[in-house]
Amino acid sequence: MGYTEREYQQRLSLAQERNNLIMLIAVNVVLFVILIFIRAVYALQNPDSAIASAKFDANVVSWFSLPADLGQWLQKPWTIITYMFVHVDVWHILGNMLWLWVFGFILHDLTGNRKIIPIYLYGGLLGGIAYMAAYNLLPGLISNVTSAQMIGASGGVMAVAVAVTTLAPGYRLFPLLNGGIPVWVITGIYLIIDLAFFTHPKFGWPPRAPVWRAGRFPVCNCPPTWI
Repeated sequence: MGYTEREYQQRLSLAQERNNLIMLIAVNVVLFVILIFIRAVYALQNPDSAIASAKFDANVVSWFSLPADLGQWLQKPWTIITYMFVHVDVWHILGNMLWLWVFGFILHDLTGNRKIIPIYLYGGLLGGIAYMAAYNLLPGLISNVTSAQMIGASGGVMAVAVAVTTLAPGYRLFPLLNGGIPVWVITGIYLIIDLAFFTHPKFGWPPRAPVWRAGRFPVCNCPPTWI
């Protein structure tokens, strides 16, 4: 049976042994819960919400977020990995984990359990490298390089989406709906929603802080940049 005719063959379960998709989502969610708890502690200690947020970003999030400045990154080289698992906003993590589940589910069905973690990590690494390169090489960004930081799973999620779409563009979801929806359509919807969100004036596209991310060119404010 070709990929274009495939339906779900493998059902994911929280109880399934060594389910790497569940493990990726769990790591993101657990870190999010820990960070939210720490932020609540800062809020209790500082009545001024702006001061509490600034202290939280400087004392906690900065140890996990990816700095655009190469000098800062050399002092915290682990951030090229940690940034892709960090979220500090409910809607931010909800959106990223929902799309990770959708595309990760399909990738698991197509290739088994071993591919998703490497693809997620490669996408995050590529996104981080592109981000730092942009801020250190593009004239319009260099002035902000010392303050720009990035967090979020979008680079890894995008890599999973691209892998699925490249491997089996005709793979169909919801087969009961007139034969199903091709995965390339779902990927297109993901891109449109993502670009629309991050080019909204409230969330991105400021002339002073455009950034590149793995596999695409959306932009957002910094620091820290949410992806």
